[in-house]
Amino acid sequence: GLPLTGLLGGLLAGRRGIVLAVLAVPVFWTLDALALSGFRLPLHEFGAQLHQPLAVLAFGLLGLGMRNRALGTEEMSKKEKKIGVGRQEIGFRALRPRDGYA
Repeated sequence: GLPLTGLLGGLLAGRRGIVLAVLAVPVFWTLDALALSGFRLPLHEFGAQLHQPLAVLAFGLLGLGMRNRALGTEEMSKKEKKIGVGRQEIGFRALRPRDGYA
């Protein structure tokens, strides 16, 4: 459930959604620890899985990339932006289907 939270956070809310999803991981850890201990405060047998924030961050960045791609706001690197040839500039971008063969 947490990686899906990161994916949807990045997809729907951008960077703020990723931050919120990563900060939600300790909240889920606390709720899980309380549920496992029977809602008693000495938490002796709880172990946090430290890979979860990284998984949430990775899926959040994937969602952010999907959002940028869908909105058409992806940024190209400086090397790929434009090459000037005389007065005409050629820009590199992903191949898109044209009307004739889509």
